[in-house]
Amino acid sequence: MKTLGNRLRKVPPGAAVKILRRGFLLPTSAARLLFNDILKPEKWHRQWIYKVRWNQGWWGGWIGENINKLDHDGMMNRIARADVILFHVHGGGFRLGKYNMFMDSCIQLLRVLKVKFNVDALIMSAEHRLSPEYKYPSATEDIVHAYDHLINKLNVDPSRVICIGGSTGAAVILEMLFITHDPGLFEIQVDNVEGGQAEAIAPELPRPASLILSSPLVTDKTTSESWITNTKYDYINQDTAKKIIDEYFEEPTPDISPDANRLLGIADLQTGYNAFLPQTLMFVGNREVLRDDALDFAHKAEQDGVRWETVIEECAHDYFFVREVVKDKKILEKIDDIFADFVYRTVIGPCHEEVRSFRQASEGLAAVPEEEQQDDTSYDDSATSEDEFHEALTMTLDYNQSSTTAVSEQSSKVSTMSNRTSVSNSKKKSSMTIYV
Repeated sequence: MKTLGNRLRKVPPGAAVKILRRGFLLPTSAARLLFNDILKPEKWHRQWIYKVRWNQGWWGGWIGENINKLDHDGMMNRIARADVILFHVHGGGFRLGKYNMFMDSCIQLLRVLKVKFNVDALIMSAEHRLSPEYKYPSATEDIVHAYDHLINKLNVDPSRVICIGGSTGAAVILEMLFITHDPGLFEIQVDNVEGGQAEAIAPELPRPASLILSSPLVTDKTTSESWITNTKYDYINQDTAKKIIDEYFEEPTPDISPDANRLLGIADLQTGYNAFLPQTLMFVGNREVLRDDALDFAHKAEQDGVRWETVIEECAHDYFFVREVVKDKKILEKIDDIFADFVYRTVIGPCHEEVRSFRQASEGLAAVPEEEQQDDTSYDDSATSEDEFHEALTMTLDYNQSSTTAVSEQSSKVSTMSNRTSVSNSKKKSSMTIYV
């Protein structure tokens, strides 16, 4: 029997947007039933899933090629030899979602890395407790512990880790990075998943190699211009935002300090972004309501010294993961290429530079460490023939020009390479790159 998810892939992107819009407005129990059916993994996905039950550290699952039948030791070996670990947090408004809700998108990301750069990557997709049963900051607590488990229990070098999340998942990752860069400032109340309670100070954790955000939720305010102009195009609207805020955050009282809901207040910072954010790639839709807030956040971070790249496409919310809302296949190919290039530059490239530097410094020594052998296992893409990923609500931008153009304020020098435009600030070297 085909699930609603199968049907959703076959409807026009505009219809998919309407289904998602109505689904997010349903009462929580009904919304979970709907989205669990829409996002239920298909039979062919199973070989890519290694489920992890609550183990006093985290729960969710690993996503990787042919890992479903591995035993514990086999899975640990795969983790140890992976070139890249993508630490993923799902979206869903804090009230919906599971670790395997975007299997098509996750598998595609792993495949493009393998095909383009022969990179062996795994996704650690962590779950968190959901609202309204669990209020803020339960999701952040769970993700802090999951990231701690990855670094300190599984002993994964953070230089091999990229944090990645969409929508509210991106929001949780941002707060996780914020809290763990200076844990002395924060005390978190840990509600044990099995019922007990214990107080703990958030651990100090190293930053990952880089960060990938898709349509990040960075504020609880809904007053920016894009909230007005893009509501008719997006599946997120004012009613959705109110439901998310009401269900996850405690109602303000005189006893609750103004900064109690830190999660959606990070964007209010005027400085300090460079202290907790690594090099960042952000995907945002020109037709989504969160566009302006996300771009403002990116601008502040970039001005504070964060190396930041922004990709803007004429799409609705979280199109990087929710690919059913993308109409133009070329957009998906483009963002996959940008994603793969970013991963290679921020993880694989630096590793190769270290090896070359070490060999030059060690010239003349009797023994020199060899580079790890590339996995030469052949890649078979036939599995995608019947399960192609659907396209998106995309409208063509008319810039009255033939080439793709990037736009950035306070820029004086524009250089275009393979339809990408990098913008440099005239007063200081700017790291922001905007792809349109």
